[in-house]
Amino acid sequence: MVDTGKRIAVTGASGKAGFWIANHLVEKGYDVLATDVAPPRPGLKARFLRADLTEYGEAIEILGGQDAVVHMANIAASGIFTESHTFNTNIVMNANVFQAAGAVGVSRVVWASSETTLGLPFDPPLYAPVDEDHFPHPTSTYALSKVVTEEMAVHHARW
Repeated sequence: MVDTGKRIAVTGASGKAGFWIANHLVEKGYDVLATDVAPPRPGLKARFLRADLTEYGEAIEILGGQDAVVHMANIAASGIFTESHTFNTNIVMNANVFQAAGAVGVSRVVWASSETTLGLPFDPPLYAPVDEDHFPHPTSTYALSKVVTEEMAVHHARW
């Protein structure tokens, strides 16, 4: 592994996007700590530590000593768990990662929202072409968890 001086945590590393991101960063020479509640997928090139980020202390442990976090861990869609479980889990996990990043001095957080915040793919957007001013139009608790987290991210970044 090339020592670039950049240590990056990748959450949700057993998921589709997180797995690819973790491996890509390792290939680019970053020191990657991959994490997920699920076991690591075969072919993961990064160090792996299993953690439940709905537990604040585990978020602190994962992010301690990191320079950045790519936060991809979330329940990925409605219909996997109950709607309330999806919303609550995603909100707590995102709040813990954002709060822990600030607490341990991780100044760079990358987090992915979703096109479902605009109602897609279930409803058409309120207008097209869609721009940054398009008001959120979530149609599920998964989408609502993303809208709430977008607002949460704005405030954590300001703090």
